[in-house]
Amino acid sequence: MREQTDETQQSESIRGNFAVGTCFGDVRCVHGHPVRLFNIRRGHWVACDRCRTYIYVGSNLMSSWRSENGENNLRQSAVFKDGVTL
Repeated sequence: MREQTDETQQSESIRGNFAVGTCFGDVRCVHGHPVRLFNIRRGHWVACDRCRTYIYVGSNLMSSWRSENGENNLRQSAVFKDGVTL
């Protein structure tokens, strides 16, 4: 198996303006802005409101989504109106 250089490993962990770690809790904005984790139904996302970008991090990561109502999903989906998916 071919070894990867540090530069290659680093570039693979960047998606758009997000540095992606080993789990969904490790995702951060490369510009140092605060990010927020949210869900719409079972899909979980991380958003940087200042950069107006968001990234999908997985499905069914936290079971609490099952007890949420449709109003929460509608409010959270507002991020998709103006943001950019990465």
